[in-house]
Amino acid sequence: MNILVSCRGASAVGSKKTADRAKSAVGKVRDYNFVLDNCHQFSAGCLTGDFDNSCNFLWMLKDETKNELGSDTWRHWDIDLF
Repeated sequence: MNILVSCRGASAVGSKKTADRAKSAVGKVRDYNFVLDNCHQFSAGCLTGDFDNSCNFLWMLKDETKNELGSDTWRHWDIDLF
């Protein structure tokens, strides 16, 4: 499993508002499409509140996290530590 985490320096960044938006989407259905409506777009929607955004690629999501959370790097989460 490969999980990337947005970070500022060596510390992970996130926000309660982003988490709340993600929780509110539990149970809702989207027309998932690998290119046009995917996990990057959903994650950007959680960040901004605009789930109809055009952030369909990781580089776009990275830009959104920089704008919204001040992230400056992405790191691999070592799932074996948890």
